Amino acid sequence: MPQLRTVEEWTKKYRQGSGILNPENLFDKQGRPKSSKSYSFPDKKSYLEELVSLRHDAFGPKGLVENCKEKLREEKSRWQYHQKNRNRDVKDKPTGDFAITINRLTAKLKVYREEARAINSELAKEEKHESEILAQKQKKFAGQGSCKLSDGLIARCDFRDVEYKDGKPYFIDDGSDVQEYRAECKKVMLENAQAAKKALRLEQEEIERNNSQKIVAKKKAVETQLNKIRRRKEAA
Repeated sequence: MPQLRTVEEWTKKYRQGSGILNPENLFDKQGRPKSSKSYSFPDKKSYLEELVSLRHDAFGPKGLVENCKEKLREEKSRWQYHQKNRNRDVKDKPTGDFAITINRLTAKLKVYREEARAINSELAKEEKHESEILAQKQKKFAGQGSCKLSDGLIARCDFRDVEYKDGKPYFIDDGSDVQEYRAECKKVMLENAQAAKKALRLEQEEIERNNSQKIVAKKKAVETQLNKIRRRKEAA
């Protein structure tokens, strides 16, 4: 197999091996792993952190992008140092092993950045979809005052997140008082229940009234028919 040399050649290789840019190389259409490498591939959010992390402390190393940038800078510095020792222009295009290494690192950095953009795009779509679903739930359950508790405190009410200030719960989205909201919900629900009860009573009264009218009308019809029969007998 011929050695890869150009940025384009290295970029093609790294793209083909990317589980983000080409997931079909790691997983089939049903999302099942194709090889042992598939099992060790992290989820999108973890891999994004691994790509773009700026840390270099006890809690974690720098990300792949930063490490690759440093290695690329070091390799370019080595080339410039090499040129100076030969009394050549440091701006000359790298050649030989220097060129291969610089082109390889340039391609790797390019693909790392493409992966980061692809993951951010997917996460943005997922976040938008989740926000739309949450908005639908908030609309559907608005006015119920139903709460989800965490350690005895209200964490969410009618699918709206809650925070505590001075021991009192408030909605994060608009800062309104949760207790006042729940009291209003209870009031409206009671009014609705009373209105529904009244409507049911009126409907029942209307049904009874209609039934009474039907009975009266039926009796009248029967009496009219009997009177006709009686008059025919008298006439005979």
